[in-house]
Amino acid sequence: MRISRVRRSIRKCLTTTPIYYVNSQPHIGHLYTTVLADCLHRWAKVTGATCTLTTGTDEHGIKVERAAQSANQRTDKFCDGVSHTFRQLFDSANIDYTEFIRTTQSSHKLAVESFWNRLYNLGFIYPGEYSGWYCPSDETFVKPSELIDSINSDGLSIKSRKASLQPVEWITESNYLFRLSSMRETLLNWYNNNPDFIYPGTFYQGVIDGVESGYPDLSVSRLRDNLTWGIPVPNDPTQVVYVWLDALVNYLTAVGYPNDTYLKRWPPDYQVIGKDIIKFHAVYWPAFLLAAGMEPPRRLIVHSHWTLDGAKMSKSRGEVVEPTRRLQEYSVDGVRYYLLRDHSLQYDGNYSDGRVLEVVNTELANQLGNLYSRSVGVKVNRGGKWPDVRDGLRQTGSRRLLDKLEGLADRCSSCYSNGDTNRALGSIVDLISDCNVYFSEMRPWDLSKQPDQTSTLDRLLYITYNILRVSAILLQPAVPDISNRLLNGLSIGTNERTLDDARHVLDNKYCNRSIDSSVVIFKRIEK
Repeated sequence: MRISRVRRSIRKCLTTTPIYYVNSQPHIGHLYTTVLADCLHRWAKVTGATCTLTTGTDEHGIKVERAAQSANQRTDKFCDGVSHTFRQLFDSANIDYTEFIRTTQSSHKLAVESFWNRLYNLGFIYPGEYSGWYCPSDETFVKPSELIDSINSDGLSIKSRKASLQPVEWITESNYLFRLSSMRETLLNWYNNNPDFIYPGTFYQGVIDGVESGYPDLSVSRLRDNLTWGIPVPNDPTQVVYVWLDALVNYLTAVGYPNDTYLKRWPPDYQVIGKDIIKFHAVYWPAFLLAAGMEPPRRLIVHSHWTLDGAKMSKSRGEVVEPTRRLQEYSVDGVRYYLLRDHSLQYDGNYSDGRVLEVVNTELANQLGNLYSRSVGVKVNRGGKWPDVRDGLRQTGSRRLLDKLEGLADRCSSCYSNGDTNRALGSIVDLISDCNVYFSEMRPWDLSKQPDQTSTLDRLLYITYNILRVSAILLQPAVPDISNRLLNGLSIGTNERTLDDARHVLDNKYCNRSIDSSVVIFKRIEK
């Protein structure tokens, strides 16, 4: 099948989050996914790319309809309220999104209808009868191999979905099906030609195994009698578009589809998702796109879950961490830093308020903030400027620091580009820590009192300021406000904050620039 492609500048980058279901309020897991995507988006900006970040809310389906009924609200008004809450959260967390898509907006309905017609006219959607296991809570059909036997609250034996432990039911419906079974070889060939499609790679093999074992054709509509809150199937008002097909098309809506100008930004460079929705994004979504003759995403960044007391957070059970209060208590950059620093993609992380305090106070206040404050103070820098140093920087004591500094930008680039934010931030804070030790060992407060040690003091300060400058440039994707304060304090212009600037570690163009000793980088949080 022919795939539509246009030559797109490598200086453009499209990053997406999943759109979030509005059956209940946002929790810290939603915020983490969005901050991770925002970090990738901001990193692409640091590299010089022109960037787009899309997010939004998924507002159709049975669960939304039931949640609105429970709240005694009209479904559309209920969606308005919860969607607004998500948007407020992302604004509060300094998410630099360019598009916020709601599946109830008219432009999305047009995109879904156009995509449906494209698949239907190509023969990939057909009317039929579907029988199989369906998980109402997850709004997905489930293969027998994905089921487990369990006991419900009444003590009865039931079937449940292994991935979520939610009960399933057997349904038989007349609806429309997508020829997923016919896409097996196409998908496997595409995976083989795109070995970096899923990161971390540990998630990839399970996807391939599932496709190799074979998927049946997929129901892509529900009877309107069973689901009223959704987008009607074009030319068949008795059916409603399946919520996942509806939701996945949001990525096309965000870039202007069905207008052909969407190709200027398509396909996504990064789609950030949680591991619980990998099947929809790694199997169904590429299958839909390849069938439609469209290019799939270049990369899925898949992350594991945040747990609370060792168990996955659950909106339905009320076992969640409310994020807005944490942003207020620990600061926006504090929460962003903790989420990106204390969680790896591959393994579940356990959320703890105490751990937030420990991480931000130790690394942002004690390490980064302390290094800045004591290196710019009048006791060690009476002139309030970058020292004028042209040579002699590679003294025995500073050589190891400079070696680390010179490799830092490329190490962070490799990590950020894969979504390995904990490793990128770890490399930065490791250098900051080493610099703090070196700074203390050199005793600049004593050097400042010895006229014959002026050059030694100047070299120490120049190295320290460059470590702070490079670190702040590389911290921009994670803690944009802290980085901005630090770079402003060092008189680094807004056009001097790119990856290339971070690679030039000892550029003497900063000599004699003013330094602001009044800047507080991060105030320790007491609780």
